[in-house]
Amino acid sequence: MSWVSEGTTQVVFGFIDASGARANMSVYMDAGEVDPLAGGPLALGNALQAISNDFLSITECRVRATQTAPGTPTDGPYARGADKLKLVFRGVDGSPINFQIGSPSELVLDDNKQDVDRANAAIIALEAAMVLYGKTAEGKAVQALQLGYRHRPSRRKGL
Repeated sequence: MSWVSEGTTQVVFGFIDASGARANMSVYMDAGEVDPLAGGPLALGNALQAISNDFLSITECRVRATQTAPGTPTDGPYARGADKLKLVFRGVDGSPINFQIGSPSELVLDDNKQDVDRANAAIIALEAAMVLYGKTAEGKAVQALQLGYRHRPSRRKGL
């Protein structure tokens, strides 16, 4: 894979009004603006708060990269985006980290084609990366993959 950093950083500002309703706005800034507590994001956030009665509750910097060598999707029994591989990791504080991956490869599933094959190299690599780099929403370390299974929406026919 060949990833190229995009030339900008998307900065998202989240506001909350007096009734608790949320609203977001985003702008693009120079790719070097990656700290919400400094530079352009801080200056713009302060300026926005000065003219709004809403409370500026969050400033988020999104740095993105684009794949320049796109792959070719494969065809298989779970090659539709509606089919998901649901994964639950557990943080050291006991909190769950839930996410799902669309169109799971059947190669990462056990013989029953339902549960994640924990001996699969791709699953091992994902778990290692999550333990090394991932955090819970509370900022705690990720401990391990707790659960993984294939989910097929009930409206789908067949397997």
